[in-house]
Amino acid sequence: MILIDKLIAQFSELEDPRCEGKVEHRLIDILVIAICAVIACAESWEDIAL
Repeated sequence: MILIDKLIAQFSELEDPRCEGKVEHRLIDILVIAICAVIACAESWEDIAL
């Protein structure tokens, strides 16, 4: 199993507390992208966005 699959499995049961009508991206997508960015040495939200 690759890293991303393991991350998805770990966080798949988290409940998303955000309002449904105001959500543009799935919570799991945001979490996996943020974690992968930090592993790649991102140090801020701007780095994660890049």
